[in-house]
Amino acid sequence: MKVAVRTLVSLTKKDFRVSSFPIALLVVGVVASYALAFAVFSDENLRGSQPEASGASVAMVAGGYFSMFMALPMLAVLSGTIMAGERADESIRFLSILPPTRTQIFASKLVVMIGVTFVLGWIVLSTIAAGHFMGRGSQLPSEVAERFPSLLWFAAAAFLTIATGYSISFFSTSSGVCTLAAFIIPVGMQVAIAFAQRKSSSLYEIDSVHLYSGVSIATGLIMIVSSWVCFRSREIL
Repeated sequence: MKVAVRTLVSLTKKDFRVSSFPIALLVVGVVASYALAFAVFSDENLRGSQPEASGASVAMVAGGYFSMFMALPMLAVLSGTIMAGERADESIRFLSILPPTRTQIFASKLVVMIGVTFVLGWIVLSTIAAGHFMGRGSQLPSEVAERFPSLLWFAAAAFLTIATGYSISFFSTSSGVCTLAAFIIPVGMQVAIAFAQRKSSSLYEIDSVHLYSGVSIATGLIMIVSSWVCFRSREIL
């Protein structure tokens, strides 16, 4: 058991190093999102319409939502390259003849993507909560938050993004194809659900965010489990 855990930890560290570029892009995107929010929602800009509002509190809330929008395409890049890149240069073939099992190889890359998403979510939730706390004397932080999709929607979209890019990368060596699919499918899912709700009265009564979240999480889980089964049982390296 200890050997298996050490092997998984070593593989995870390796995958973090291999994925350093898309992770760095994600960090830059998040920092840029907060910088933009602080530039737009400065104290000077709010002084006229919302004199009681703090620019920092509003910027922290808006920056959190901006960064989630920015993170989705970056997560698509990460999930689309983490396996496809190794399959393209055939380094995964060398790894497959070493002691790590295919399940450990599969899990280590999944740990990297979920770990990065979890850290991002923790940062976003912390700053949004801090922004609401700092601006508790004003309604503006809440009004800004209401202009964006809910946090549940972002979580479901992020999960479907990494599940799509990762699953397709087991069947394609093109990082571009995997990244594009990881970006398009979550958006297409939202469009399809909105269209279905307009056509079906029973679906229209369901909250769109809950419907999208449920379908996205279920679809992502099916993708991950299916790709794991194929990875273990077929020669797709």
